[in-house]
Amino acid sequence: MEELTEMQRSFYPIADFPKLAELGKHWQTIQNEFYALNAPVIPINRVNKDFTAVYNEIKTHMQNDGEYGWLLGWGGKTGENPDWLQYGLIANYNPIPWASTSMPKTLELLKNIPGIKVCGLATMKPNCYLATHTHPEISIEQLLQFHITLDTLQTSNYNYLNVNGEFNQNETGESVIFDGSLEHFAINASTANRTILYIEFKKDELLAC
Repeated sequence: MEELTEMQRSFYPIADFPKLAELGKHWQTIQNEFYALNAPVIPINRVNKDFTAVYNEIKTHMQNDGEYGWLLGWGGKTGENPDWLQYGLIANYNPIPWASTSMPKTLELLKNIPGIKVCGLATMKPNCYLATHTHPEISIEQLLQFHITLDTLQTSNYNYLNVNGEFNQNETGESVIFDGSLEHFAINASTANRTILYIEFKKDELLAC
C-alpha cells in the first residue's frame, strides 16, 4: 500500500533530488541566457510525432541552412498551439547541438546531471491554457518532471500548474517536481509570458543522488 501511495504522489520534495535542487540555485544563469535568446519559430509541426521524428525534421531544416529556434506546442484548433512554444536543449538523453551557441552555460550545468531524457524552455503566452492531459510514458519509463520558473510577473501573477487536483503557482526562481503521468493542466491567466525550464528525468538515477 505504501508503494501505491508513492506512485500516486503529485508533487515531490526538491530536497529528495539534490542535483536538481543544485541546478535550481542557478536559475538566474539560465534566465540570463533565455533573456538573451533571439531565435525564430521553426516551421516544423510536432503534433503527434515522437522526439526522433521531430529531431530528424529539425536536422534536415538545419542542413538546409535553417536557423535553430522555437517549436509550436500542441492543442490549438489546427493541432498546433501558437501560444505555447518550446526551445529544445536535450532530446532522448542527448544534448541538441544547435542550442550550444545560444545557451552554453545552461547546457554546461545540465551536462553533469544524469538521467535527463528531455529538457528545454517552454513559454506560455498570456491567457494560454493547456488542457488536462497525461503522459503515460512517464510512468512506464519511471520518469518525473522538473520545472524551474524563469520568467513571470512579480505582481498579478496568475500562472498555475495543477497536478491531480493540487495547485502550484509558478513564481520566478522557484522549482517543482511532479508526476506527469497523472492528470495535469497549466494556465497563464496573466498579461505577460510565463517561461520555464522543463526536464523529464529518470527518477531512480537522481533520487537522493
